[in-house]
Amino acid sequence: MISGYEAGGAATARPAPLVAAGGAAPTGDPAPSLPVLDLAELERLAIGEALRRTNDNQVRAAKLLGVSRHVLRRRLERFEER
Repeated sequence: MISGYEAGGAATARPAPLVAAGGAAPTGDPAPSLPVLDLAELERLAIGEALRRTNDNQVRAAKLLGVSRHVLRRRLERFEER
């Protein structure tokens, strides 16, 4: 059984825990100690890390990220435009 799914394939709702990691009640701010990152920044960081781990080998970095080399190259071109 996959977590969140019943044997018949229907999804079951599982609410998120209401207590923070330290046992304290939530304060209204979902993550006061975490910096705000947008999705594009997270993507740029993931691509940079994959390229670092593969010594800038784009084919291996794309495999590590689970995308095709073509997709990786398009994303790199988009980051260069900024």
